[in-house]
Amino acid sequence: MDFELNNLRAELDRLQDHELLRRCAEGFAEEAEPVARAVLRERDLAWPTAAAVEVPVYAGDWITLERTWTPTEAHVLRGLLVSADIPACVADQHLTQANDLWVPALGGVRLQVPADCLQAAQAVLEGFRRGEFALADDFDPGA
Repeated sequence: MDFELNNLRAELDRLQDHELLRRCAEGFAEEAEPVARAVLRERDLAWPTAAAVEVPVYAGDWITLERTWTPTEAHVLRGLLVSADIPACVADQHLTQANDLWVPALGGVRLQVPADCLQAAQAVLEGFRRGEFALADDFDPGA
C-alpha cells in the first residue's frame, strides 16, 4: 500500500497546478486523499470543489489563419498568438519536413486557431506586422 501511495505522490508532484486541481476535484479513494491534500498544502492551494475547476469552453472548429513556407515562421507566429492568450497550433509541419518539395504541394504550413478566436488572432498578427511588438533600439532586457 505504501508503494502505491508513493507512486501517487510522485505522479501528483509532476502535475502542474491546474492539472492537480482538476485531478483533486475528480476525487480520490479514501486512503489516497490525504496524499493529495498534502501536495496541495505544499503548493499553498486549497482543496477544489467540482465547480471551481474550469471546464474548457468549445471555441469552434480549428480553421487556418495563415499559411507560411517554413515551420519555423509558423511556430514564431504561434508563440505570438499564445502569448496573447489565443490558442493556436501548427499543422502539416511534419509532412513538409520530410521533403521540401511537399511544401508548395501542400500550400505551406498551416497556422490554425479556433473559429471564435479568428478576429482576435488576425488583429494580433496585423499589429505584429505593423511593428507594434518591436523592441526599441535601446531596450534593456535586465530592466
